[in-house]
Amino acid sequence: MSLVTRSDGDEAPSAHMTRSRELRHFLLLDRAAQETAIQRLAASGMSDYGVAAATGLSVEMVRRVIAQHSAAEPVRANPS
Repeated sequence: MSLVTRSDGDEAPSAHMTRSRELRHFLLLDRAAQETAIQRLAASGMSDYGVAAATGLSVEMVRRVIAQHSAAEPVRANPS
């Protein structure tokens, strides 16, 4: 299940979120892949607010994902 869901379990993108192909792709990813993407965006130097704007998630959700993974192995911005 993705990070952005309605109570019935379906994805709930807002009108502005559906305009971007990249954002639609992000919303179709499973939760683990979304969390990895958030980590990579943060590792690339993007602010919490920038990641939230890019993903359509709340800043609080972005910060929670980053905090959950901060103790884990660091994620590279550009995996090799």
